[in-house]
Amino acid sequence: MEVNELKYVIDKLKDSTIKKEENREIWKESTKQLILDCFNEIIKKFDIGLEIGERDGLNLDYIYMRFSQKQSDFLYFDERETVQPSKIGGVLHFSQTFNGEILVKIVYPIIDKVKPIKDNLIITTIPPLKITKALVVKYVEDFLKEMVDWESNNE
Repeated sequence: MEVNELKYVIDKLKDSTIKKEENREIWKESTKQLILDCFNEIIKKFDIGLEIGERDGLNLDYIYMRFSQKQSDFLYFDERETVQPSKIGGVLHFSQTFNGEILVKIVYPIIDKVKPIKDNLIITTIPPLKITKALVVKYVEDFLKEMVDWESNNE
């Protein structure tokens, strides 16, 4: 093999580095705010105990919408006392990956010692430029449907 034969793979490497930087710039300049605006609109319109959070950093930023932590609506008895466990979460999570694309996932709620922890559900990995308001609303719908299923399931 000759050194000149490396040109193709080196060009691919350069292209992937450029694409990564473009993805990060698009996320920072527009997509992140689009998601936040959509989340805020949903929270204002529907008062169902959702809150928004984010992490801003050099890379691997994320935004989430989750149900607030609260006491669960049931009691159980352990060896010594009546316990009302906390219910934590239910999260729709948008996060940057190493290549600047956006990972969309659902993290299921946790009720310690009451319900088994369910594995996260990866919805998709998508370039930030392809994320639209309609798509965010669809992911919120998917998230809420998963929460309904989780609440209804006795596993």
